[in-house]
Formats: sequence, structure tokens, C-alpha cells
Amino acid sequence: MNWSFFAVGATGVLIGARFRIPALLAASCATVVASVTSTQLLGFSDQCTIFATLYLVLTLQGTYLIGLLCAILLHRLGRRSRPLRKVVDADSADGRSILPASYDD
Repeated sequence: MNWSFFAVGATGVLIGARFRIPALLAASCATVVASVTSTQLLGFSDQCTIFATLYLVLTLQGTYLIGLLCAILLHRLGRRSRPLRKVVDADSADGRSILPASYDD
């Protein structure tokens, strides 16, 4: 059972880093179906099935938020590390930059 939490958590991080809400909803539905089916086939009680399914879905959605946060932070760090482009004034024929001299490379 512990491996299922690890697998669902890793899936949540990957979905959060790459995909958005529709993929999370599909993964949540798949998690519910797989959890209910596997716990009933293994002979767990109904109460145990409900709690295991609830914990797995909460794990998936929590790790989705972690993956989404990591993706946002990496995107912002990537934007910050790129050098500032020179903006060329459209009116100038010699291609002078309209940015202050301190921004020029």
C-alpha cells in the first residue's frame, strides 16, 4: 500500500510540472477506480476502501500543487537568468537602443 502512495505522489508531481487541471481530473478518476478495485479485490473492508481512496486522491492533488509550484518557480528563474534584450527604436536608422547604457551588453 505504501508503494501506491509513492506512485501516486510521483504522478502528481509530474502532472503538476507538465500538464494542467484536465489531466489532474482524469488522473483522479483513474486513481479512484484503481483504488476501489484493488482494495475490494484484496478483501479490505468498505471503510478501509473509502479511506485509502480518499488518502490517495488527496496525495495526488497535494503533490500536483507541489509540481505546479516547482514548474512556476523554474519558469520564473529561467526568465530571470536570460539577458535583457536590446530594444531597438523603430525611428532610428542606426539601430540605437532605447534602453539606458547600463542595460547594453
